[in-house]
Amino acid sequence: MIKFILVVIMVIGFLILSIPLLIWERHLGKKNPAKKNTQSLRIVQSVFRLILKVAGVHVTVKGLENVPTDRAVLYVGNHRSYFDILVGYTTVPTLLGFVAKKRDGALPIIIQLDAQCKLSFPRP
Repeated sequence: MIKFILVVIMVIGFLILSIPLLIWERHLGKKNPAKKNTQSLRIVQSVFRLILKVAGVHVTVKGLENVPTDRAVLYVGNHRSYFDILVGYTTVPTLLGFVAKKRDGALPIIIQLDAQCKLSFPRP
């Protein structure tokens, strides 16, 4: 229960502290979109790694050397929990995007964060 509370506090703190980051990233994206994408990915990966560490999750990846880095790759997961997203972002070395349920994008700050990370919400 303590780990859950710590993770919730970290997520809320990140959402609050990310508002200035979003403004800075938007400004950076006008000058250099590729750098913005890479920078956004690194920030999200760092926060997700910290959340996984606080939650006590140990990840073992097998076969990452077989994934091509010179072309697009489709990863299909069953999303049994939100940790699939955290593990995906922290283990895949290249840019990564997810398709999310529409209900997951209800908060405006989440929509802005997801736009930085190339997450798509289905449209009706």
